[in-house]
Parts: sequence; C-alpha cells; structure tokens
Amino acid sequence: MIRNEKGYTLILVLIIMSVSMILSLGLIGGTLTASKQFNKTDNRNKATDLAEMGVTYFLQVNNSVLQEAKNSNPSNFCSTFTSIIKDQNNTRGYYTNKNVDGNNRYQITLDNNLTSSCSTNPNSFKVVFYSTGTTDTNEKATLTGTFTISKQSISYPRSGESAPNQSNFSKRSYLYNEASNTGNKYYYGDITYNDQPKDVTLYNTAWFNSITLLGGRTLTINNDAIFNNISNMSDISMNGQSNITVNGDAIFYGQKPVKQTQKTSICVTGNPYYVQNGVLTPFTDFGDYFQLTSGCQQTSPVSSWVFDNNTGVTVNYN
Repeated sequence: MIRNEKGYTLILVLIIMSVSMILSLGLIGGTLTASKQFNKTDNRNKATDLAEMGVTYFLQVNNSVLQEAKNSNPSNFCSTFTSIIKDQNNTRGYYTNKNVDGNNRYQITLDNNLTSSCSTNPNSFKVVFYSTGTTDTNEKATLTGTFTISKQSISYPRSGESAPNQSNFSKRSYLYNEASNTGNKYYYGDITYNDQPKDVTLYNTAWFNSITLLGGRTLTINNDAIFNNISNMSDISMNGQSNITVNGDAIFYGQKPVKQTQKTSICVTGNPYYVQNGVLTPFTDFGDYFQLTSGCQQTSPVSSWVFDNNTGVTVNYN
C-alpha cells in the first residue's frame, strides 16, 4: 500500500505541474497580447496627434497664402489663391513630409476639387485637405480638414490701425485749389476761410487743427481728412451755406463733444473714425454729433477675402 500511495502522489504532482504550466502559458500569452494591443493603441494615438499637428500647420500656411493672394491680385483672388496653395512645382514645400522627433512625421495632401470651387460661388469657396500622421513604427492616421474662404463686407476696414502722425505732414497755412493728388500730406493748422474762390478742392490728405468756413464757402477734400480737436464744436464750424465734403475717411482726435441741437454739417463718403488709445476706432454714432449733408452718400463697405470664422475648421477623424 505504501508503494501504491507513493505512485499516486507522484501522479498528482505531475498533474498539478502540468496544469500550472498550461495556466502560466495562457497568462503569458494574454499578457503579450494585451501588451501588443496597448502598443498598437498608443501608436495609433501618436499617429493621430501627428495628423493634428499637420492640420495646425496647414491652417498657418492658409493664412500666409490668403494675405499673399490679396496683396498680389485682389481682383482675381480665388484663382491666385488656388495657384499658390496648390504649389504644383513643390517650390514652397507645403506637401512634403514634415519630420517631428526622429522619424515621426506628418504630410498634407490637397483635394483635387479646389480649382472647380472657384467657379461654383464667386464669393465663397471651400478648401479640403488631408493630413496623415505616421509614427516611427509606420502606424498611420489620416484626418480630413475643411475650411471656407469667403468674401465679406468690412464696414470699417481701418479699425485698429495706428492713428496718423502729424510729424509726417508738411505745414501749410492757407487753402487753395489743388489740381491732383501728388501724394503729399498737409497740416493746415487753424484755418478761417472767407476768400476766393468760394469753392476749394483738395486732393491730398489734409489735417486741420480747426477750420471755419464763412460766407457760403465749400471745401471738398478728395482724400482723407483729419480734424485735430472735436471736443469743442467751434473747431469745425460753418455759417450760411458753407459745407465740408470728405471723399475719403474722416479721422477725429480728442474726446467726443457734448451733443448739441445745432450740429455742424459735414459729408463723409468714406468712414468716420475717432482716435482712441492711439488707434482708429469706428465712429459709429457720428450722426449724433454731426449733421450729414443732404444727398451725402457713403461709399459701399469694402469687401475683403477672409477666413470664414462662422464655419471655422471641420476635422473628420477617419
């Protein structure tokens, strides 16, 4: 019996060892599988991060090309923008691989339908692109990006622009008719006009500290006009049928004056601005302080091609 019991014990030990080995191999296999899956997920996330970097890069490229196209050929913006952004000869390198930290990289591909979108809508077109991120283990992720470039009206295009500097103006102490715009800028100081001719036309930018027109005199400025101090309404004054017309932008320095029942008449066909903190600020309540001359028509708002913030950038994670 003792010999048989020893045989049974040996068999039981062998069975236990076999089961333990099988379980251990299963656990090791499961651990290796989980590790592989984790690494694959980690690489996939890294590839997606790289693709997102590509999206950010291409939006920066777009902003640069947008300004270049507006400056070089605004009348044919869409075709000019398309020609630059496509970079067919690869002279700008927009679509080459961009390495990030070793062999991790991203690459941009432009959708081929961009050219046809110029003729679909003359005031708006879409740009579709693909950003592919690739890790150093060759894991890939591709994102599809879409944004819109549109032509929008800008009522006050010079808003935020630095205010004019009087040191850039030449001194002139009298008014007389100018024949054409010579590109000069004149500071007139304090002007009281009651001379001949009754109608004076200026073509160059004019800056007045104060101006008074008497006896039905009219002043037409076919350019921008700057008025140095609007805190005191008497600094811009006229009597009788006198009138000022500014066929450009009118820029006003000083604090806004107290609103008065009797308003000075002035026609501004461009945009009125006042200076605040050294920059041009839209004078949106201009009509509360000045009487617009009868029949004075403001020019249409300036149109400009811009990145459409209303639609933003749409990114699809494929």
